[in-house]
Amino acid sequence: SMQLALSAARDLGSPTLQSLALANSADFYLRQGNFAKARQLSEEGLALARRHGHNSNEALALHNLGIALIQLRQIELGKSHVMQSIAKSQAEGLNGQVADSFNELGEALERMGDLAGAARAFQQHRRMIDQQLREETRSAVLEALPFLDPELGPESPWQLADAEEALRVVEVLPSLPGI
Repeated sequence: SMQLALSAARDLGSPTLQSLALANSADFYLRQGNFAKARQLSEEGLALARRHGHNSNEALALHNLGIALIQLRQIELGKSHVMQSIAKSQAEGLNGQVADSFNELGEALERMGDLAGAARAFQQHRRMIDQQLREETRSAVLEALPFLDPELGPESPWQLADAEEALRVVEVLPSLPGI
């Protein structure tokens, strides 16, 4: 089906769809352990994405290429590609994708025995996930405020102070024993 998607994208003459299909195929081969094929598809997708200025597809191709290179024991070059991908994704504000990239980088480095590099990648992943959770929790608490006392509007200063206190409590919960 991946070959069919790539053929369809080529038939349509869509470089965006072609580079995306190549990235999806590369990801499949990464998961199958065929790192040389993943590298080849990633390089093809990267060239196409760059030629047509598709930043998100370029970031995806760089990521897949980096992971493939790490698995092919070209660890430093692979890390460099993944970090380029992360920088592009950060510039686009794709923080969830950045966190996932750090996690996959950590997994790849761990498999290759670069435990210090893996630890750094996992720590960055954890920091990003923690930040995302704090932001989501803050939004949820602030959104719920009008329901706590419907007679007062969300602009009431005491509600904001209570929300800030609630956020501090929620942020401490994961560090408590048994949670």
